[in-house]
Amino acid sequence: MDQLHAHPAEPIDNLFSTPAARADRWRDLTAAATSWMHGQIDRACVEAAFDRVAVIEEFHAFPGAKLMAGLHDRIRAENATGTAAHTRRISNALLDRSYRATPGHWDLPADADAAPEVVPAQEPGRQLPYFEVLAVTSEPPSRWTALGTEMRRMRRPEDQFVYEPVFVGSFEDAICAAAINPAIIAVVVSEGFVLHSRHDAPILRQLMDPALETAPEEATALRLCHVLNRLRPELDLYLISDRHVEHLAGDPAANTVRRIFYAVEEPLELHLAILEGVHDKFQSPFFDNLRSYARRPVGTFHALPIARGKSVFKSEWIRDYGEFYGINLFLA
Repeated sequence: MDQLHAHPAEPIDNLFSTPAARADRWRDLTAAATSWMHGQIDRACVEAAFDRVAVIEEFHAFPGAKLMAGLHDRIRAENATGTAAHTRRISNALLDRSYRATPGHWDLPADADAAPEVVPAQEPGRQLPYFEVLAVTSEPPSRWTALGTEMRRMRRPEDQFVYEPVFVGSFEDAICAAAINPAIIAVVVSEGFVLHSRHDAPILRQLMDPALETAPEEATALRLCHVLNRLRPELDLYLISDRHVEHLAGDPAANTVRRIFYAVEEPLELHLAILEGVHDKFQSPFFDNLRSYARRPVGTFHALPIARGKSVFKSEWIRDYGEFYGINLFLA
């Protein structure tokens, strides 16, 4: 998204106000686009509101580079109606999080002017828990879309979760993404990334260790893992190296890393490791055992829990009690 904005409205390391400000900035952009459509303001006001949104969205998977580029194209083409509809579509999807279960929200509509006033309800069916994975890479931004497609190809029907990648190319951007985006649960760090963001980050640069400027790649990668672990201890950290991974694995500085991968390892291994890490957090032994117990066949007695609630669900008088609480309460 290098071409989308040349002058961000504020530094990217304003880490304490930015998470709450994301929804506000989308509301501001939606209001500006609507006012532009009605001829109340000019395009420059919409451009300014877009710049404030775009710098934050680099650290989130949705709406992503394609939708943001499509929105910016409509602004530059003086398409006020299309801008308002496209902005409203993205803003609504973020508000109700329907993009997590509705794949169509990730595609650029052929006719943005026809975007609905309210995002359609989610499609029926079981929704997999959704999270995002931060990928810190030395690959150029022009390759990030292809890398994201590669990661999505690893998905399998039996996966218990679904995730989307967020790509950054610098130490500073990685810190900002982890601080700003709470949906990030895992981080994949590849060696060779640069230290400084292309955006302004004065606070981070004051705190940056000067020794990192001349540190080897593996030391910089481990230092980033250490900082991310201090910032968000719950993150699963994975390191990809093309060096002697056995030396890295034995380095005490690598204690914060969940697993180290050799660069040529099968991508499916990384995918499975990410899902395994999240599964370890997702487990709830008491609830899982309770759910298993509720599935067991038992003899029917008059005692209400053992009778599966039959005296409630078949009652002429307190059936609404069972409808309110549901069958699972009695199965457990």
